[in-house]
Amino acid sequence: MKTHFLRETSVRLILCLLLLPTISAAGAESGLSSAKEIIMKSIQAHGGAGALQQWNDLYAEGRTISYYGTTEMRGTSSITIHDGRMMRRDGKVSFRGSTFTFSEASTGKTAWQSRRGRVYDFPPDNSNHFLSHLPTILLRAASADPSALTLVGDAERDGVDVQLIDFEEGTSSTRLALSAANHLLHSLEFKAKENSGMGTLEEKLNDLRFEEYGTVSDLAFPHKWTALKDGVKRSVFTVEAVRFEEVADLEIFAKPEADLESMDWRDQLAR
Repeated sequence: MKTHFLRETSVRLILCLLLLPTISAAGAESGLSSAKEIIMKSIQAHGGAGALQQWNDLYAEGRTISYYGTTEMRGTSSITIHDGRMMRRDGKVSFRGSTFTFSEASTGKTAWQSRRGRVYDFPPDNSNHFLSHLPTILLRAASADPSALTLVGDAERDGVDVQLIDFEEGTSSTRLALSAANHLLHSLEFKAKENSGMGTLEEKLNDLRFEEYGTVSDLAFPHKWTALKDGVKRSVFTVEAVRFEEVADLEIFAKPEADLESMDWRDQLAR
C-alpha cells in the first residue's frame, strides 16, 4: 500500500494549495513572487498534485542517443518506476554494426547493472539521485519549510526565460529552473557522485532538461529528456509511449544471474 509519500507530504501540500490565493495576493501587493508561490504555480501547471504523483508508478519507452566524446550511439530504451523508490532501465544500442543490450535497476538499497554477460553491483546512490530528481521534486519543495527554498532570480536556459529556485533537501541541493511563461519544469541541476569508469567515484554536475510537453492522463508530461554532466550532453531520451501503472511483478528489480563472474563497480576498469 503506497502511503509513505502521502503520509509525509499530503497534509502540508493540501494546506499550501488552499493558501495559494492568499499567497498570490500578497505577492501581487509586493510586486514579487515568493519561491513557494512559484513552486505552487508550477504544480498547477503540471496538472496538480494528484497528476504529478503519477510519476511514482510509470513505464516509458522510446528512442535514445548516447554521446561519448564525438561518438553517438543510437538505440531504444525503457524506464520503469515503482512507488517512486524503485527503478529499472532496459536498453538496446547499436554501434559500428553491432548491437548490445543492457539492464540496470535500483531498489533504493541496492543497485546493479547487467551487460556483456556480467552483472555489476553499484552504489545505491548511483540511481537514487535520478529517482529523487524527477518532476515530483516539486511536491517535496511545496511541502518543505520555506527556509529550504531560495529564489535565485530570472535567467535563460536554451533560449527559454526561466525562474531559478534553489531547494535544500537534507544534504543535497537542487536548482530548479521553471519556465517564466508557462511555469513548467524546464531543468534540474544538482551534484552527485558517480562511477568515473576508472574504479572511483567522482562528483559531477548533473543537468536534467525536460522538453516537448504534452498532456497524458491530465498530466503535463515531457516527451524529451536530456542529460548533461559537467555541461556536456550525455544522452537524449525521446519518449514514444508512456503508461502510469503499478508494477505487477517486483522480481524485475531483483539482481539477475550472470553468465560470467559478477563484479563490483570498482572492477570495471577498461570494460
